[in-house]
Amino acid sequence: MRPGEPLIVTDATQDPRFVDNPAVLGAPYVRFYAGIPLVDAAGFALGALCVADTSPRLQTFDVYDLSHLARQAERLMSQR
Repeated sequence: MRPGEPLIVTDATQDPRFVDNPAVLGAPYVRFYAGIPLVDAAGFALGALCVADTSPRLQTFDVYDLSHLARQAERLMSQR
């Protein structure tokens, strides 16, 4: 992934990157995941702001609100 680029998995049981993940195979039974990397001013990834659900979300996921929260989190972290 490139810093700042979202990762959206509509059904983790069908995604080869996640199909063997313990959180998919067992509790909490993650099916949907959307995450946006948090990056510092130098472009280094610090972590991710993400949401997950136990139900697949096959419709288009709008990442605008998640992106907005991620940028706010980055600003807050840069103030420390």
